[in-house]
Amino acid sequence: MNVATPATSSGRIGKLVGRARQRAFRFAPADRAPVVLRHSRIYILPTRRGLAVIATLMLMLLTSLNYALSLGLGVTFLLGGLVAAALLHTFRNLAGIEIILNMREKMSEMQRQMKAFAEFVQRELSRGLHSVQKPSRDALVRVPPPRVIRVHK
Repeated sequence: MNVATPATSSGRIGKLVGRARQRAFRFAPADRAPVVLRHSRIYILPTRRGLAVIATLMLMLLTSLNYALSLGLGVTFLLGGLVAAALLHTFRNLAGIEIILNMREKMSEMQRQMKAFAEFVQRELSRGLHSVQKPSRDALVRVPPPRVIRVHK
């Protein structure tokens, strides 16, 4: 005969609370690795504008039903279908995205590389504007040199 003592029942409750906290707040060590969004992890919630669109569609539906406006019903269902299609496309675009956490070092390295690339492009453009390049004789398509017209005021 198993009799639960207060120590073991509080231990079980503690484990249940810990499991619930881990599931609710996602404190799992596995979430430190890259997270791939699957269908079960995607939740699309409306913003204020989304709620306003839904309220407008509901109002259009009720008034069209009240006044028996078939054109109003058609427009309401057309707009509702567009909203549903937008939600489906958003959901399908988000499915399969990999979210990498703690990318501060990688992002700073990428930002440094982009800055170096922008400086290189600026240097090359400024060098190309000051020197007149001779057209290549063995090019596939010969392009005449650009004519620069200086306007003096």
